[in-house]
Amino acid sequence: NLLNIRYLSDIGFRITITYSSIEELKRLIKERKLPIVRIITRDLDFYDFDGYHTVIIVGINQEFVIANDPYFETEVIEIPIHDFTFAWAECDYLTIIIEKC
Repeated sequence: NLLNIRYLSDIGFRITITYSSIEELKRLIKERKLPIVRIITRDLDFYDFDGYHTVIIVGINQEFVIANDPYFETEVIEIPIHDFTFAWAECDYLTIIIEKC
C-alpha cells in the first residue's frame, strides 16, 4: 500500500515499481535484489482463495518460480513457470523492487 511505500522511502529505501519479465526477475535475483510481484490466485490450484496476492520471488529454475509466501507455513513454494506467468500476466507483470539507498 502507498503508506508502506512512503514509510520505506522515508527510512532510506528506494522503491521501484515497474513492469517486468521472467528474464528481468532472473537478473534481479542474480543481483541479490528480491522482486515482489502481484499475482492472481484464481488459476493456481494450491491457493484456497481467488484474488490478488503478493509474493517475493527468491529463485527461478527451468520448471519453477520459487516464491516466499507467508500465506503458507512452508518456507518457500514452487509455482510452475507457465502457471506463474499466467497469474502474473493478469496483473500486467507488476514488479516492485526495494533497495537500500
